[in-house]
Amino acid sequence: MATAEITVAVEKAAHDAMRELAQAIWDKHGVCVRSVLFSWADLSSPMEVRLVVMDVKAETLTKAGRRHE
Repeated sequence: MATAEITVAVEKAAHDAMRELAQAIWDKHGVCVRSVLFSWADLSSPMEVRLVVMDVKAETLTKAGRRHE
């Protein structure tokens, strides 16, 4: 049960950080982040698990209501 509790806590922390980032982007730049898709590359070796973000695609709206992808 401890593993499940830790997983939930880590996922909550990640969701909280993403929510805070999206709010900060709106507050500072007036851009509403509607969705984000990350593309990952697996650079793992037998000794280490390693993922690297290679690309980010975001659907956004500006204060003027214009949609961007």
